[in-house]
Order: sequence, then structure tokens, then C-alpha cells
Amino acid sequence: MNIVLAAVAGLGAIAVASYLAWPRDPVSRVTVNDPAQHWAREGFVEMVPPIQLPSSTADATDVVVWLRIPDDGVIQTRWSEARAGWVLVFPPGTVADRVEQRGSGPDRSVVDVRGTRLGEGDDEGDPPQEWMHTLRRAASGVNAPLFGYEWPRSDPAAHQRATDLLLEELATLAPASKMSAERRDRYLASIRRKNECASCHTHERPDNAVEGAHGLVNRGTDASGFFTPQTVLMDAVVLESYGGVDPNLSDPAVTIVCPDGTAPTHKTGKGKRVRAVCPDRGVPVATLDHARIDAPRLTKLCRARRYLHEHLDEQGQRVFADALTPCERLE
Repeated sequence: MNIVLAAVAGLGAIAVASYLAWPRDPVSRVTVNDPAQHWAREGFVEMVPPIQLPSSTADATDVVVWLRIPDDGVIQTRWSEARAGWVLVFPPGTVADRVEQRGSGPDRSVVDVRGTRLGEGDDEGDPPQEWMHTLRRAASGVNAPLFGYEWPRSDPAAHQRATDLLLEELATLAPASKMSAERRDRYLASIRRKNECASCHTHERPDNAVEGAHGLVNRGTDASGFFTPQTVLMDAVVLESYGGVDPNLSDPAVTIVCPDGTAPTHKTGKGKRVRAVCPDRGVPVATLDHARIDAPRLTKLCRARRYLHEHLDEQGQRVFADALTPCERLE
């Protein structure tokens, strides 16, 4: 497979034509024409974490993480001194996408995608290249197509240009095109800030023991810089403090405790968001009780766990052997 076709295969049906200019131009325009079906159709598996992610919408999951590993890809497992625990190293060809939706009922649609494609290393032994991408809606309406840009993580200039190109297009589209100049500038500036992907997705970042110790996200990352996939194999995960709604606070299958073993207090903050708060800004830990979750949720969780487990190396299958135990009740 030549290098252009390899790049195309890495993102499935995303923007086949856009790769014709690569590698001369490290920035590629990418598109998704049918967001409602794209990830399932292209062989991705939904990474359902044991502890639900924050949402901006009550009674709905706004963010879904999709993962695709090459059929013959093996997830390496190694000890991380930075995290003082085992971490996953995903194989070349892996694609992880954070897909965010907005709206209600039949009007609910994908509005934002941020992801990473893991490339191959070179012949000189350098680490594999990582390709990051951001996509936004190209039009209003239900299931509107998405567009965006992909760039190599290691190239700051390419990242800058990809962001500039994205914002230039967004400025001509609704809602930005219908805003006043001042409001449009603020809107685009917020998207630029969110596009600082590499600074957030550092490799082997520890969990926050104290709010904000290592960043906005309380969960740490694996060796590939991903937040969610490795937590799928866990039962206890630090609780997040961002977002408008924390569904875990009312989840009967989730127990939340503070680092000192006490129960957190519930504090209502800006926008009436209720948070679990611990003494000294400690980060609460949430634990899932599999016996108390319903069959549909357990089925989705176990599908994600089995997908990861099937790709783990021998060390990983030993380390995470207990992850499949609750799935036995489905057999």
C-alpha cells in the first residue's frame, strides 16, 4: 500500500480526495458526508466508559468516543512511571474520535469532532507520527455534513495553518456569518482555544488528585494520549468537574467517594450545575456496581471491553483479566 492510500485507509471514508496533495502539504481537508452513520459504517466501536462523561444536555449523552483498531493491530501494555500504573499503547492505524452532538429528538446532530490517527514510525526508529483532526458542521440542519482539517501533531506550523483554514471557512457559515463582528470574533476565538489538542492530550498524564493539577480533565491519559479508551477496562475512575450535567450524581449504579474516604458534598455552581465537591479540592472517585446497571448499558460496555481485550497483548490480558467478569452474565 503506498503512502497516500495508507493515509486514506487510516480515516476510512473521510476525505479521500483531500489526501491527493499529501505529503507535500501536511495539512489535509477532511469531510464526513453522513455523520449519523459514519462511525458505525466505517468499523468504529463506541467506547462506553463505566463512569459516564459529563454532558451539556439533561437525559442525553452529548459526547461519544469512537475507536477503530486495525484488525491485526495489537495494543501494547507497559508500566508507566508517570502514572504509577499500567498504560495502553495503541498500534499504528488506530483512529480515535470524540464526537459531540447537540439538539433534541429528531433534530439531534453531530456538531463537533476531534480525533487522532496514529501513523507508522519511520525507518530511523523515530516514534509513530500522530495526525490530529477537527471537524465542524458545513451547514445547518439535521445530519449536516462535516468538514475540517487534519495535521501532524509534531508540526506546530501545520497545526496553526489547519486552525486558520478551519476558522476562515467557519466565518462564512452560520452561525458565525449571522453574528456581529465582535460576537463572531469571540465565537471563533473559543474554537481556536479548543483546538489546542496536543497540549491537552499529553502522553501518560496522571489523573488529577487535586482539581486542575494537570489540566481541566481529571482523568489521565494512556501512552497514546487518549483519555477514554483505557477507562473502559476499569471500574473506578476519577470524576470530571467540567460540563453542564453530571449524570453520575443520580446514577444508582455509581458510588462516589472523596480521596479521604468521605462522601462528597453536592454544590450548585454557575448555570445551576451540580458538582460533587471534596475537601481541599480533592477529586472524587466514582465506582461502578455492575450488578446495578441495566442489561442494555452492560451490553454496550461489554462490547467495548471485549473489543479492547481482543486486541490486547498477553500482558494486557493479564492486567485487565477481571474486566470481562461482569460480561459473563450476558452469556
